[in-house]
Amino acid sequence: FLDTMSSWAALFDKALIADIAHGTAKRILDGSDNEMIRQSISNQDIIENNCKLQVSLYVNTISPTIRNLKAHNEKIVKIQEVVSGLKFRGYAGESEYPYVKGGNLSKDPTYPFLTFPSDEERTSKNVNGKVIDSTAVFIAKVGGTLNPTIFQFQGSPVVINQNIFALVPEVNKIDVEYFALELNSELVRDQLKTKLVGSAQQYYRLEDLLEVYIRLPKLDEQRKRVSLYREQLVAAKRKEAELLAKQFSSQEDEINVLSAMKHSFAQKPFKTDLTNLEHYL
Repeated sequence: FLDTMSSWAALFDKALIADIAHGTAKRILDGSDNEMIRQSISNQDIIENNCKLQVSLYVNTISPTIRNLKAHNEKIVKIQEVVSGLKFRGYAGESEYPYVKGGNLSKDPTYPFLTFPSDEERTSKNVNGKVIDSTAVFIAKVGGTLNPTIFQFQGSPVVINQNIFALVPEVNKIDVEYFALELNSELVRDQLKTKLVGSAQQYYRLEDLLEVYIRLPKLDEQRKRVSLYREQLVAAKRKEAELLAKQFSSQEDEINVLSAMKHSFAQKPFKTDLTNLEHYL
């Protein structure tokens, strides 16, 4: 299995792409290229993957990044090592619960918590979904972005539809807010580029997502990183608010000057109005 995309993905001439891909493949097979992007796979390995031939299942294209993180003493683990309870009971119409769809997931990494509008949709008996009755991180199956969203269970279950995966973090290993933060990280996004499948509508498979690597420092360090992220977020929001206030003030000044000019010009243009305009400009 070979992954030669990095050598020619930026090119657009099909003939040139074919030549470069062939040359890259030859160098890899000869052992003269980066061995991190080649793997010899046994038939048994392929059978264990249900005979799937997706290159990303066998060639770890993110390995150089992971190797670099490990060199800096960063602990790297697969998602499957920090989650549990991946099987949930199906909804059988026993009661009405809030119904979570893809549109309810947070698209704002600064606030990764599940919220509902005031007219939240409730389940009906013909809904096909899973009942979630524990704290979990919801991620989108379709759309190309995970949109990790924290559901904090406080006694009232919710039902998720078939386009959402629920990951229950093992709290003795990973902080739930850190988990959501890491799922939005560049490290994870880079790996997800090779995980999308499907043609008409692309989607992620749960088994592929569980193979994605994340950083896993100790719990106290995880909480420190979440706290630092919040502090940086507050500072960024404060700066954004200041810029908006200045912009609003500038726009208000412009409106006042132009309104005064309109009023004066409607009667008689005075030199002071022109002076004001010159000062403003």
